[in-house]
Amino acid sequence: MNTVPASDKIYDIYGFWHIPFWQTGWFWWSMVAVIILLSILFFSFIALYVARRRKKIKKRDFLAEVAAISIKKGLTKEEAKQFYFKLTLLLKYYFAERVESQFMGKTDKEVLRTLEKEGLFSDKFELINILFSGGERIKYAGEEALYEQLLRDKNNAIIIIKQTGQSDLSHNIH
Repeated sequence: MNTVPASDKIYDIYGFWHIPFWQTGWFWWSMVAVIILLSILFFSFIALYVARRRKKIKKRDFLAEVAAISIKKGLTKEEAKQFYFKLTLLLKYYFAERVESQFMGKTDKEVLRTLEKEGLFSDKFELINILFSGGERIKYAGEEALYEQLLRDKNNAIIIIKQTGQSDLSHNIH
């Protein structure tokens, strides 16, 4: 048996070694848990953001929105144009929700063409056509006739929203 002389022996502390904490199993498992929790948090915020952006306005909200559009006597033709812009915008949102299609990037004539081509809201199509052409009809209206026309078109928009149920649609546009 060979023995090492006492002068050649290594100090006792060199027989021990220390593993750094970042190389231990509990550290790696805790990092995996932190990454999973952060991922869940990140994706839940994204899902919440998307859900808020896609929040759909219900049918009764469209009625309230149209009813909230104010009309007063003595409107200028520019204010009347703003009225028709708001009204047709709300109707586009309404149609988009009802047929699950995108109408927002389309002009009024394209919306009318799409509704006619697909046979959607066919019983109300003439009324919808009148509403969407209202901005053009106001050019020649006098002040009293303008006010009456705006009131009539606002009431017609409310009638369209109230009377068009899901059963009116034969199919959806995709």
